[in-house]
Order: sequence, then C-alpha cells, then structure tokens
Amino acid sequence: MAKYMKRLRVIPILVMLILVFQGINSYVSEDQISTLGVIENDNIVKELDNLPNIIFMIGDGMGVEQLKAASMVEYGVLNGTIMDYEFSDYGLYGTNDIENKTTDSAAAGTALSTGQLTNYGRVGMKSNGETYVKNILEYLRYDFGYSSGIVSTTHIAHATPATYVAHSNSRHNYEEILSQMLNHELEVILGGGQNAAYIGNKNKAKTLAKNSGYDDIATNREELMKYTNTSEKLFGIFGQYQFEGGTYESHMPYELWRNTTLDPSLIEMTEAAINVLEKNPNPFFLMVEGG
Repeated sequence: MAKYMKRLRVIPILVMLILVFQGINSYVSEDQISTLGVIENDNIVKELDNLPNIIFMIGDGMGVEQLKAASMVEYGVLNGTIMDYEFSDYGLYGTNDIENKTTDSAAAGTALSTGQLTNYGRVGMKSNGETYVKNILEYLRYDFGYSSGIVSTTHIAHATPATYVAHSNSRHNYEEILSQMLNHELEVILGGGQNAAYIGNKNKAKTLAKNSGYDDIATNREELMKYTNTSEKLFGIFGQYQFEGGTYESHMPYELWRNTTLDPSLIEMTEAAINVLEKNPNPFFLMVEGG
C-alpha cells in the first residue's frame, strides 16, 4: 500500500470530514444535529480547486481501547505508534446511537458517511426511518463527478458498506441494499458474501451485477488478479472457503484463516480497486473496511 499512498494525491479522511461535515460531539440529541450533514455544507468543499482522491478507511470496532490494546501488545506501552500514517491531524468522531447505549455498524456507518446520527439499524436514514440522508459517496459522485468504489471484508450488503451506497430503515434488507448499490454503477465493488443466502447467493449476486453492466466479475483471488490491470468496472464477491472447525457462510475470513489460493487479502482488494479507479480521469472516492 505504501507505493500507492506515495504516488496518489490522497487527502486524509479526517481533513475531509472537517471539510464536508460539521463536527458532531458524542452523545448529542437528534434536535442538536438535525441541521447538520453534507447537504448544508456545499460551499465548503466547492472552494477546493483541485479535487483530491479520497480513501476512507474503516477498522470495524476500532476504538480508543482497541488502539491501546494493540499498543500494549506491540510496544508494551499505551502510547506507542500503532499506525505508520503520515497524517498531520488526528481526532475523535462521535458515532453513537441516538436512543441506545450501544451503537451498531448501521448507525455508526451512517454517522461516518453522512454526518447524521441515527438509530440502531438505520442505513442512511434519519431516526424516523423515513427521511433519507445524502452520503459522502453520493455527494462526491453526483455533485463532483467522482468515480467511486467500495471494498469490505464483510459481505457486500452488510451494514457499513451499505451506509455509503444505500438508504433503508433496516440493515437487514440485504437484497434491497444490494440493488441500490448496483444502481449506482460504481466502478468497483469488492467484498464477501459468496455463500450468503440472504443476498441470494453467489449466482444471484453475479446475475444482478451482470445486469448492471459489470462484465468483469471475480469470485476468487486468481480472477481478481486477472482483472485488476485491465478492468474499468469490476465486481468481486468472495468468501468461498472452509477453515478448521467450520465454514464461513457470509463474510470473508480473518487473515489468520484466509485461504490464500481462494480469497484475496484486504490489501490485494484495495490495490485492485485503486488500479481500476485510476483508469478513470476523474478523482476517486474509495471506502475500505476491514470488517
């Protein structure tokens, strides 16, 4: 990944959040944030003369305590360097659920992708489950002409990737979410779900992708490697593997259990996505989730 970060002009996502969204403190009420979000902030981003490529990287469940634990394991101290990022700014961002003590990937993902706090299970919706909230991918793709991609190790219609491409009152409306995702005709969609019955299994997902104009469809690591340097529009669905003790039916495996012959790594999927997106003359937005 280092070679890509050096040659691409990528804006740190924290800066992008400052530019696109107004700040949201943790544990605020819906009334306090009802006027926030990308739609009300058009003038801020439009001041950029040379639009950058944007990679929005999400570590599922990666909060402050997880960073502390990783620091202790790696360095034996709480404040060791965890990630070798050359970003100049760091900060915290509130992704709490409005009504519940514990958030979920749908509510947290909606907060990250739209700047709008919502309720447990809502995808790109306000807490009433009726009002759509425009997300950063839609904003950049349709208002600024960005090419776009989604990469995740979860199944492709799971809550976090869903919040960047769909609007639904329930994160469990998988086929509806997949349909909305494909309707955007993104340049890249890569994720798990090959054996996920609740999105209609691999063959149905492949058929839907084919009908949406994806001629290059990868279902294993070899096919992804074949398409990465030639494709301008790529759909990949992975996760066809077994491991000691059972079979994953949905998400891609953790790196510890990954079958390197069958399934690509998150790094390989991200590199493939960048290769595809770079073929487009427009700047790109890429959401990458380690889920």
